[in-house]
Amino acid sequence: MKEIEYKFKVKTNSIKDILEEEGIQQESQLFISDTYYKKDENVVRVRSQNDEIIFNSKLSTSLFFMRDEFEVVTSYSIHEILQHLGYNIECNILKVRSIYDYNDVTICVDDVAELGCFVEFEVIGEENIDYLYEVMNYFDFNPQDAVKLSYYEMFMDEV
Repeated sequence: MKEIEYKFKVKTNSIKDILEEEGIQQESQLFISDTYYKKDENVVRVRSQNDEIIFNSKLSTSLFFMRDEFEVVTSYSIHEILQHLGYNIECNILKVRSIYDYNDVTICVDDVAELGCFVEFEVIGEENIDYLYEVMNYFDFNPQDAVKLSYYEMFMDEV
């Protein structure tokens, strides 16, 4: 599954007020811990959220992110497996994610420890990118203003 997302830095939770004014209700809230591992130039993420472990790698283009991700079901700790394969922990990023759905576009408001508040607009499938642009435009977000760095890259720049 290919997820396409655009991320924007926002003033603390101001976007939540805008979404609620539009009648868009928060669907869920997640407490997420992302642990990043690095070996040579390869970086992978292990996400822990609600008793799930999700492993992924991400490809960044100049405008948006695409990622392959899958859930890991194993009797061994994925953390132990990665360390055994020579990956070292780079950082751990904690965030609270509020999730909204607007006509098949997932809107996530992330409060990221040490980095601030962000809004992400996401769709599944490259064929939906034009519609994603329409939705972002409706909420006055220009794709050219999107944050080009991942949370990992921003965090590592802060260190």
